[in-house]
Parts: sequence; C-alpha cells; structure tokens
Amino acid sequence: MKQDQFALIPIEVALDRRLTQRQMRVLIALFSFRNKTTNTVWPSRAAIAARTNMDETRISVATSDLVKLGWLLKVGEGGHSKATRYTLCVRSEEHTSELQSQR
Repeated sequence: MKQDQFALIPIEVALDRRLTQRQMRVLIALFSFRNKTTNTVWPSRAAIAARTNMDETRISVATSDLVKLGWLLKVGEGGHSKATRYTLCVRSEEHTSELQSQR
C-alpha cells in the first residue's frame, strides 16, 4: 500500500459501540477500497487481510457480522477466483444521533 493513501471513514464507524475492534478494522479496510463514486467494493479476502493484518479466516466472520449490524450488503460467496462484492451502507444523520445518545 502506498504511503500517501488514506480512506475517508464516516464518523458513525467510530460512534457505533456495537463494533468490535476486529469488525471495525475490517470495515475501515473495506472503506479504504472505496472510490469517490460508489459504495460497492470487491476486494479479495487476502487483500482485506493484508490491510487489517488479520488471518483470512477471520475476514468472512467479520464481514458476516457487519452484514448483521447493517454496515454491509454482501453479494456472492467469493472463491473460485471471484471476490465477494460488498456494498458499504453509510449511516444517516438520524442514526448518528441515536448512537451518540447511547453514550
């Protein structure tokens, strides 16, 4: 990864107390693959693992948890040289207020 690369992460990621450290790392990694025009990314588990410094086996569990928490939509199962497609669900301002009130 280039030294001058960065990712724009919604503040809601930091405010969501439901997220474990592992889930947050995977979510941030997924946001780092996003470009300016879409919320859909399709990195391989190996690419996500490289950005999170986690084992590939943990990536699927974390992304499934993120789906349950409403942060992701997953399309496809990956494997066979095909990456799963992830759509990042950016939270609304209403949800941000809800999360802040839980503090």
